[in-house]
Amino acid sequence: MRNWRVFTAVAAVVLAALAVVLVRKYTQNQRNEAKKPYTLVSVLVAGKGIPANTSYASALKAGQIAKVQFLKKNVPDSAIPATDANVDPAKTPYKNLVASHDIANGVPLTSDDFVSQGQVASGLAGQLQTDQTTDKQRNYEAVTLSVDDTHAVAGMLHPGDSVNALFTGVLTDPTNPNGKGVRTTAFLLPGLKIISVGSQTLAPQTVSETTPTTTNTNTSRSLITFEANPRQAEELIQASQIGSVYLTLNPTSFNKSQFQTPVEVVEAVNLFDQPLTEVQSVLAQIKNNTH
Repeated sequence: MRNWRVFTAVAAVVLAALAVVLVRKYTQNQRNEAKKPYTLVSVLVAGKGIPANTSYASALKAGQIAKVQFLKKNVPDSAIPATDANVDPAKTPYKNLVASHDIANGVPLTSDDFVSQGQVASGLAGQLQTDQTTDKQRNYEAVTLSVDDTHAVAGMLHPGDSVNALFTGVLTDPTNPNGKGVRTTAFLLPGLKIISVGSQTLAPQTVSETTPTTTNTNTSRSLITFEANPRQAEELIQASQIGSVYLTLNPTSFNKSQFQTPVEVVEAVNLFDQPLTEVQSVLAQIKNNTH
């Protein structure tokens, strides 16, 4: 009988201790749950504001991305890991992406904020595929020329293509405006990027008085929109006004930095890659008469 009483007493003590542990654990869990909305975590934010089309790597290198403490409950699920701020800009998985929109100062960065180059709509029926941080001195803009299929590679051009612009026309000596001028053909601008070919609008059509419909209407594909800096835009417009502009399509392997413009422009006297006996004879006589 005594053993039973001892066993009962021990069991009561154990149960009481277990109850205390469970109560403490429950209380701690409740405290942790209460703290969760106020837990601070490290996140990446736009430290100085990031303009649209700025590459992630450039923003990281320029100090436009900062690491701050943020309330965990306010951090989006798609937030970029804070550890990404510590890696080499050339090694981050976002290095080839650009900001899809203007990101305000202090806003947490998410994976949705950065997209591939060319996916940022510019509002100009095309896409300016530039890094606004590294190219801020170039001030790229969109400029459109009307070029028929004969001058634009038989209409085979598409947005994203790289083309060379050639000029052909009669050039006169600025010091002799009354001179006859010389018809000249030469490369004007190599490696221009096309950002739009033609444009597409939604034009409403009325089939009957009660059944309006909307159909796609394509405007002329001869409208070619280029990505260009201000100087290049001036050159394209001037060339189109005083002569003709032809476009040549470059292969995907084209490297603008390695492009070499022919040493001489093509005129009547050097049109053929062979000696012109009669022309050389006349030029020699003219030279002799001037001495």
